[in-house]
Amino acid sequence: MVGFGSSRGKAKNNQLADILRTAVEINNVQALKHAIRMGANLNHEFRNGYTVLHIAVERGSNDVLKYLCAMDHIAIDAHTHLLMTPLSIAVQENKLVAAQILMGYGADPNTPIVFEQNVVHVAAHNQNHTMLHEVITNGAEVNIIDCFDQSPLSISILMVPNRRITRILLEAGADPNFKSKSNMSILTEAILTENVFHHFKVIRTLIEYGANVNDVDEIKRETPLHKAAAVGNATILIYLIERGANLLSVNVYGQTPLDVARMHGHERCTEILTFLEENAIEEELRMLEAKHGRELPDK
Repeated sequence: MVGFGSSRGKAKNNQLADILRTAVEINNVQALKHAIRMGANLNHEFRNGYTVLHIAVERGSNDVLKYLCAMDHIAIDAHTHLLMTPLSIAVQENKLVAAQILMGYGADPNTPIVFEQNVVHVAAHNQNHTMLHEVITNGAEVNIIDCFDQSPLSISILMVPNRRITRILLEAGADPNFKSKSNMSILTEAILTENVFHHFKVIRTLIEYGANVNDVDEIKRETPLHKAAAVGNATILIYLIERGANLLSVNVYGQTPLDVARMHGHERCTEILTFLEENAIEEELRMLEAKHGRELPDK
């Protein structure tokens, strides 16, 4: 008899779970209320660890979602087996209203999700500036580092370059001098990116918000100007110089950016750096002359 009663209880729970799920899928608040009155478990785990909140977000059932979020004891930040929260699904699928409902009822945008990310990583990858602004406004942290050693800014600059997303992140406090485990700054990594010409706008934005143009990596002791000279990008090279990059900085081999450009056979960069380096040296000598009252020797 005990076993029979247990089976009946399990069958009832399964039936209520089915009613609950169907009510959510068809966005029917009345059916949802009926399931709740009958004792349905609002935190019941369906396939892959989904709860009714995850399902409501995926189905776009916003009426049901709002009703559920207002219920006591609802697990608003519940994880699926793949570590997705209802909010992260809303952000991933660009469902702004669902995201607003969830955060309005206390969903935490900093709850860790898959790959140790938060929803800012997801919004940045989707290049959804409206969603990004929404989650940041609701307290999302912009400097979380995921298991791939990426910040949201890394995504908006290196993976899917987007100037608008980059600007939103920087204005919200993203670190323009973030360094990954490579010990290179995000500016240096951007310059070394294969599709570097496509990255020029985000590189400019990064520098405008405080990226150090004279940052030195810890391995080869090279600056962003060395890297621009190495890849032969004259446009970025000129911009770095305009923003105060040191022409005469030397790497671990004693090479200036000019030496690097010449070594890699980049003629345009070599021409620019030769002209500017000669002028820089001459100007330095003139300053010494003015300081010590000596004349420069004739050439």
